[in-house]
Amino acid sequence: MIRKYLYYLVKKASERAHRPYYRTYYKKYIDACNASSERKPDRVIRREMRALKRYWGCMPTQYYRYKFWHRECPLSLEQMKSYIPDFFAFYLMYPLSFRDRNILCEDKRLMYGLNNGLGIPQPREVFNTRDGGVFDGELNPITPAQAMERVAACRAERIFLKPTFGVGGRGIRVFERSGGGYTDIRSGEPLDAGLLAALAAEDYLAEEGVVQHPVLDAIYPRSVNTFRIVTECDGKRQAKVLLALLRMGSGGSCVDNASSGGLYIRVDPATGVLGDAALRDDHTAYTEHPDTGFRFAGYRIPMWEELTAFACSIALKYREMRYVGWDIACTEAGPVVIEGNNGPGMGIVQDHYGGLRDTFGIDCPRRYWFREDFTLRND
Repeated sequence: MIRKYLYYLVKKASERAHRPYYRTYYKKYIDACNASSERKPDRVIRREMRALKRYWGCMPTQYYRYKFWHRECPLSLEQMKSYIPDFFAFYLMYPLSFRDRNILCEDKRLMYGLNNGLGIPQPREVFNTRDGGVFDGELNPITPAQAMERVAACRAERIFLKPTFGVGGRGIRVFERSGGGYTDIRSGEPLDAGLLAALAAEDYLAEEGVVQHPVLDAIYPRSVNTFRIVTECDGKRQAKVLLALLRMGSGGSCVDNASSGGLYIRVDPATGVLGDAALRDDHTAYTEHPDTGFRFAGYRIPMWEELTAFACSIALKYREMRYVGWDIACTEAGPVVIEGNNGPGMGIVQDHYGGLRDTFGIDCPRRYWFREDFTLRND
């Protein structure tokens, strides 16, 4: 019993320490609430926020993201309680899923090697860097000159350079074929031996860009538009799709992450039919893609059964992690896994699916505070 209360105290201390981070992260949503003339009376807002904080045990960031403060919000307090706050998801709920296997998804290089061994289709690795050196896809050390030979042998139109431990698309650099080599689409810097020497001091993974299916190219051609498919393994050699989104780039961007300006839309897990409107992270809604005019409502992804079967087959190979959000691209040759996320973000999913408390089987949030499974993330 004493041990459980020690875990409780550690978790509470961590939650308090994270409040400044979440206030900064949700600043645009908090500012929108404070500046609105259509907010509920202050006493109502305070009462509802106190109730949500008591229920979940942590700062109710969901109150701001989903505009529970708006006087036209149709949700009752009990319905608001079904929305999972970030701290609870990332620090209390997901650790019960991945336990000591957290690193499998956080280290892109490690997951790439595992996927290779498991025969899971993924983009071809060009090289990776770490500890002052450059390595090939089998982690054999190579010289910058040898790495450049591998770059020269690429037939892809783009090479994606990703931080090994990056999240949310931050830090990704995209190099596009130009003349006899590749140049950064933003800075114009060439991918050459000089850049490789500079990168060697950090952890990066360079992969060839995949050529997406024409169906997805018609929606938006500048980025590889990926499906975020959240799977659940029940520990009995069964996996199912819980939730699914299609993520798209926009405005000329070559990445589809919501945090990088991308759009996201619900995909019905059973049928593959798109929702009525896509959203940005600021909740601007689009019934058609702003760059291509592609209309979303009612469109069915034609290869959906293949995509969900692929996601479930990968999930079973990583069955020790109950919940994983798989980012999957679709080519004419079939699905390709881009990466797995051991803690798929709650924000964009609950934007489209509503509160997910029952979906994740949370019957009593208080119990999670006394569990021994806990993580200290670096946000």
